Amino acid sequence: MSTRIESTVEDLPAVLAKSGVSGKQHVSVTVYDDDETAKIIELRRLIDEGLEGDYIDGEEVFAELRRNLVQKHPELKDATVKV
Repeated sequence: MSTRIESTVEDLPAVLAKSGVSGKQHVSVTVYDDDETAKIIELRRLIDEGLEGDYIDGEEVFAELRRNLVQKHPELKDATVKV
């Protein structure tokens, strides 16, 4: 089973040593530049913010989509939906 380790280049040897992985195991290292790191931090912030927010009501969203569709295509007003 793989283990995910995040670290800076400077701390990577110590972090790997503390992780308890075997010295013969293969590792893959991705080095992010500053722009990529900033994007990852922002993505994590947005995910955390989203987890704290309200959940989407699927039925309400579907009804709104249907209203918008009928508004654009009135001929679909009486169309039925099969699930």
